[in-house]
Parts: sequence; C-alpha cells; structure tokens
Amino acid sequence: MKCNTFKAVAGVAVLLFVTGVNAMFAAPKTPVAIAVEVRGMAQITEEGQAARTLTVGKEVGEGDQLETQKGAYVKLIRTDSSVIKLNQNTKFSIDTSFPGEEKGSKFSVKIGQMFMKVFKERGVSKKFIIKTPTAVCAVRGTEVDVNVDESGISAFTVFSGEVEVSNDMGAVVLTKGNQTKVEPDQPPAPPVVVKLEEGARWDEEAEQEPSKKEEKKQEGKKEEKKEEKKEEKTTKPGEDKPVAGVEEEAEVVPEPPAPPIEEASPTAK
Repeated sequence: MKCNTFKAVAGVAVLLFVTGVNAMFAAPKTPVAIAVEVRGMAQITEEGQAARTLTVGKEVGEGDQLETQKGAYVKLIRTDSSVIKLNQNTKFSIDTSFPGEEKGSKFSVKIGQMFMKVFKERGVSKKFIIKTPTAVCAVRGTEVDVNVDESGISAFTVFSGEVEVSNDMGAVVLTKGNQTKVEPDQPPAPPVVVKLEEGARWDEEAEQEPSKKEEKKQEGKKEEKKEEKKEEKTTKPGEDKPVAGVEEEAEVVPEPPAPPIEEASPTAK
C-alpha cells in the first residue's frame, strides 16, 4: 500500500515538473492587436487564465476572449493597422491568426456588435473571417458592421468594399450600402439597400462622446458666467449683492399721525 502511494505521489511530481518545464519553454503568444481605448467595464479572458479587467495598452492575442458590459466601448488596433471596435454588451474572441503571406485572423462574435475597418495594402493579401452563431463573413479591404442579437440573428452592413456572407444553406455578396440578416437555420437573406447616413454608426458616436461631454461642460460654465454678469448689472454700486434664498425684510414706513379732533364750540342762543 505504501509502495503504491509513493508511486502515485512520484508520478504527480513528475507530471507537475514536466508541465512546468513546458510552460517555461512554451513559445510566447504573438500579439494580434492592442487595446487603444477602453471605456466602461470590459474584461479579457486569456487562454487558461481567469477573466480580468481590460486596460488601455493591453496586447490581445490568439485565443483571447473579450467581453464588454453595459455602457462600455473598446477600440483595438491590429498589427497591420486594421481597426476593431466593440460596442456594449458584446462577446468577442480572436480564434486564430493566419500565418505566412496571407495576413489576417478569424474572429467570433457570440452576441453584441462590432465594427471592423481593414486597410488595403499593395501586394499584401489580407484575409479576415468573422463568425457568428448563424453565418460566416469574409472580409477584405472593407468597412463592415456586425450585429448579433440574443436569438442569434446576425445583421451585416457594409460601409465600403465588399464582403461575402455565407452558411451551409447559401451565400450572398454585399457591397457598399448593402445589408443582410441571417436567422438561425436559414440562408442569408437577399441584400437590401440601407441609407448609411441614417445607419447606426455607433462607433463614431462613441468616439465623439468624450468631446461632447466636454462641450456641455464648457457650455455650462458659459451660462454661469452670463448669470453672474446679469446680477452685476442689476446691482447698483455700493449696494449689497442679494444673497440667494434669503428674502429681504420689507421696510416699515410709520403712518402719519392723525390730525387733532377739535371740540365743537357752543353756539350762542
């Protein structure tokens, strides 16, 4: 019995040693993108690790999963300068990276909304694939928005370039101003034309949000200064400035004394 116990303990020790050595000499993960903007609550779950808060400057690599909470926004810049933006309530992951001459990655959006802008380079072939619960989108030199709701219905909108959206039941090609929706167990719907200026460019609004807040702050300060100038004009020199919330006591003016009542003189008979 003691011999068997010793063998078991020795086996575990060897396994832990080998695992530790492999971890020490394992090839470091190659970064695919870096977080350049994080607002609100966003988390990153790296392969084999617990979830932690995503911060600006954090490198994101193959196998990493990102999740944004309500009101959050994340902007990633890839090593090839491509841009990825994640809206609130989004679950996004980097599944694989394509090695060799064909640069690119495969992403997954389980739920939520992402925007991707891929820049074209002469002589460079880029391949990006965005996978959702109901379809796969092939992206090349494109601006595309992907929106997945709770039921898995995926909407793809193209702002520039061309993409192909497909699943086991069919495929459609989208060009600028086209949109398709893909429902569970259904082929991609025929493309429809949408007005991009009325589209949900949430990504642009998100980037402008801090400046809008600053503008409102400055407007508030201007209004305060205007009110102060008005009060200065209404107050005469030498007069005390009225204190807000304190009513001034009314000046009591004494009534003039009543004239004396003359006694009637007796009339002569």
